[in-house]
Amino acid sequence: MKEKLKLKDVYLYTYKAINSQLKSLVIKDDAYKQASDDLFNMLYSMQENELEIPASMLQTNDYAYEIAGALTLKKYPNLKRYILISAFTLLGALILFISVSYTMGHPSNLDAPKIEIKENVVVWEPLQYAKYYEVIIDDHIYPTTHTTYPLTPYTYGDNQVYVNAVYDTMFHRGYKTSNILTYSVPTTPLVADTYYYPNQTISLRTDALGYAKYQATFINQGPLYFNLDNIAAIDDFMIVVEGSNEIKTYKGMEVQSHVFYTNHRYTFVIKYRPNENVEFSIGPKSNEFNSPVTLKAHTYYNFNFNSFMKSDSYVTLKDYNPNIFINDIMHSITPHKAGFGMFSWMNAAVEIYNNQSHQEEVTLIKKNVVRLEPNTTHNLVEENQIQIYKVHIKNLTHQNIFYVEFDSEYYDISFMDFNQNRLETHMFVSGHKTYISIPMLSLFLRDDIYIILEPKTVGETNGSHLTFYNFKPNTGTYWPN
Repeated sequence: MKEKLKLKDVYLYTYKAINSQLKSLVIKDDAYKQASDDLFNMLYSMQENELEIPASMLQTNDYAYEIAGALTLKKYPNLKRYILISAFTLLGALILFISVSYTMGHPSNLDAPKIEIKENVVVWEPLQYAKYYEVIIDDHIYPTTHTTYPLTPYTYGDNQVYVNAVYDTMFHRGYKTSNILTYSVPTTPLVADTYYYPNQTISLRTDALGYAKYQATFINQGPLYFNLDNIAAIDDFMIVVEGSNEIKTYKGMEVQSHVFYTNHRYTFVIKYRPNENVEFSIGPKSNEFNSPVTLKAHTYYNFNFNSFMKSDSYVTLKDYNPNIFINDIMHSITPHKAGFGMFSWMNAAVEIYNNQSHQEEVTLIKKNVVRLEPNTTHNLVEENQIQIYKVHIKNLTHQNIFYVEFDSEYYDISFMDFNQNRLETHMFVSGHKTYISIPMLSLFLRDDIYIILEPKTVGETNGSHLTFYNFKPNTGTYWPN
């Protein structure tokens, strides 16, 4: 026995809705039966071929009127022949439309994109019937309705890209895949310096992935602050500091400061927007002279006082403390310099270290060197501060002889030249006076001698005097014995 044909789901619903309208419109049974059978067969064919029902058929009331328009036998009972002709004509036109649409939307008639890369942008021609496109870059999928897409690399080395044209027609859902292209992303170069000097500008350019690298040995220690010069979007900025025994990551507003160590080599990994110029510097925190600061025990600090320093000016403590070390922030490469730990010579960027087991509040001040005339006795001001005096020697030659007469119980005395080179001396004491001679070879033919007075831990205030003698002996021949 032949199996009875059945409609399902939306095909059955559409048939019932249109058929019920036909029954109310067509009086003649044989005309109604013929129209109903034709409608059933058409919907069954669509069901078997998994074709979508056109929107016009879903308007069941209007569609029924279109089929039965000529079958209104209530008015024209003699037009049965014309009714059947019109119905079959309408059904034929519908089947022809479905057939053409199916042919146009068949997978064999849908094109695949052909892509190429132009200036880091993947491009292709628009395709008829494509609803949208999928750009696939190393397994990352980016939907787009455009026919261009900027390349976004995810790994160094070779990257692959291709495009899917996604089709969603009445008769076909799927995609067509383009050709596959490969493009290379070079690894980010490492910019390196032998030493990094505080406040030195670091200029880098991020690569295609947004990375840049810098490496240098730091000459001082303690907290230094990041100064970002041209970072427009701080939330997109990240810096990773890699030291010999640490890795620290700072993001966005966290990019403030980092504690560095002397003569350690650091690598900085920058992450920002791709192909952007990045400029920043690392230096001490800004501060003001005569403003108290609290130093934690056994801790380094770095400050920049943003003050113009004359050729004979220096930074020191308002109240001298031999356990608070203060130096030029550049000192670490020249620790043998005179005055090391007592003052910062002609540099407003300083490093401070509290070498005590308790915190201490200190105040830093800027002072100017006091000039002394040679061969004249000077009364010294005794106060708990580092004092620096300068003696200028005119017409300096190897024949000059220098010595100092010094009677202070409050200060210790030492000597240096303009470059902070310590001057070796010979010293002897007679009564309450100390006599100091300076060998000529120590002066390197410089015209200035600087005298450093350092308060003693326990010093007596009794009035200090200093006389700097400069003379040339008579020339002639001396015969021993």
